[in-house]
Amino acid sequence: MTCLAAFLLLAASTPALTPPTGPHPVGRSSLTWTSPQERTLFVQLWYPARKARAAQPAPYLPASSGFSHQSLANLFGPSWPAIESGALQTYALQNAPLAAGGQLPVLLFSPGGGAPTAAYTAQMQEFASRGYIVVTVDHPATTPPPAANPEAAERNLSDVHAADLKFVLDRLPSLPPPFQSRIDLARIGAFGHSRGGRTAARLCQIDTRPKACLNQDGNWSWHPYWRDPGQPALQQPFMMLDHFDPDLPAEVYRKMGTTREEYHQRRSRRQAEARDRLYTTVAGGSYHLTITTPGISHNSFLDIRLLGRQDAGTINAWPQEIQAATSHARILVLITSLTRAFFDHFLSPTPKRSPGPAFPNEKELIVRRYGGATGRRSTASPPAPTPPPVGTQ
Repeated sequence: MTCLAAFLLLAASTPALTPPTGPHPVGRSSLTWTSPQERTLFVQLWYPARKARAAQPAPYLPASSGFSHQSLANLFGPSWPAIESGALQTYALQNAPLAAGGQLPVLLFSPGGGAPTAAYTAQMQEFASRGYIVVTVDHPATTPPPAANPEAAERNLSDVHAADLKFVLDRLPSLPPPFQSRIDLARIGAFGHSRGGRTAARLCQIDTRPKACLNQDGNWSWHPYWRDPGQPALQQPFMMLDHFDPDLPAEVYRKMGTTREEYHQRRSRRQAEARDRLYTTVAGGSYHLTITTPGISHNSFLDIRLLGRQDAGTINAWPQEIQAATSHARILVLITSLTRAFFDHFLSPTPKRSPGPAFPNEKELIVRRYGGATGRRSTASPPAPTPPPVGTQ
């Protein structure tokens, strides 16, 4: 094989990200901060940039991500060799100068369990190209305090990771120039995926600096976050963005030690609890959006399906032929568009005429809107015939 043929074969087999669609080039810079709890946090800034002759494309996976080779190989699957070799390119420019202009809104992001923030590069690039400074936080490996059950252990992790995010918020005013004078501390949003989504919600419960909060597919037993009796309600506007699962195969119910009927009854009860105790009590109003695009899964929120990794049957119950026919790029674009519509509305510097965000592609959505602490509810789409996610991380 000639060198040219080998090069063309490599280029044809190298996975690629969806390009950002905003008007700005994207810059990326990395920082390492140590919290008072002596937790070392790997922080990345994604931001609207201006092109500079010396700026080079940022590698997909920074060298200091802190994840083991084996865990990354398992996460990325067939795209890992291209990532490890540096063949997979991002659309971000490493340490490019910040774009000229005024103050910019900030989005604070926490990833799902076992995933580096690099695995959400497509989302971060899009938000930065649209004028946001996105601050992503890789949490160090954590041994949570002893807990009686898995849910209690997750709640403990949520508290630890929310403290990480709170520390990062404390450090934002001391970012290196020119960022410290360009971030708008009055327009901060918090979001995350899976465990990171619950972490973002927990941050918003303990800190009022974020003005809007979003959880991407981080339900725990059909609840988007935890709230103890007597605990104050969430004050900021809140959105849960999750995915629709088809019905599970019979053998999965058997492995879970339940029946289809018992499972559906528990799910209906838990969703009713979430509606009455969580969604309708949010003082700033809340939104529960479920994406119904065939083939979508929990992993559609990361880059990994876009880059070629197939889901295991425990994660994705859609038939294989439906998964094969689904454009992962289109699903990820929809996820990003819905997330941006929420933050664009609530972090805009100018008041909006409409009472809430307008969401694109509502034909592929189940939209539930809750009018705030009064419990007033309206639906832009009929309630789901079968509610969303089965699995969480």
